[in-house]
Amino acid sequence: MKLEHIQIQTSNIQKTAAFYQDILELPIIEKTIGSVRKFHFKIH
Repeated sequence: MKLEHIQIQTSNIQKTAAFYQDILELPIIEKTIGSVRKFHFKIH
């Protein structure tokens, strides 16, 4: 499978991170952008 990534932006960091880790079982890389963080999900 190819490596792809999904980007989301959220102000509710913990809830969203937990949700995506739970549903997609993906590692998360965070980037802080002001008061918003970008999450990069690596799909293996």
